[in-house]
Amino acid sequence: MTAVASQAQTEFDPLQLVDRRGLAKRFGVSLTTVDKLRSTESDFPKPIPISDRRVAWRVSTVAAWLAAREKA
Repeated sequence: MTAVASQAQTEFDPLQLVDRRGLAKRFGVSLTTVDKLRSTESDFPKPIPISDRRVAWRVSTVAAWLAAREKA
C-alpha cells in the first residue's frame, strides 16, 4: 500500500473531488473495500455532500489519511 499512497500523494490536483467509484479506482481498491473502510475506520475521511444523492471525497484528504496510516 505504500506505493499506492505515494503515487496518490504526488499525482493529483489537491482540490480534485472523486465519487466512490473514482475513489476506488484512484487508490486501487474495490468498491467493497471503500465501503468497508467507511464503515469500520472511524477516522476515514467523511465525504462531502455534492447534492441530495451524491457525495465525493477530496483526493488529498484520503491521501493524507493513507499517509498517516503508513506512519502508524
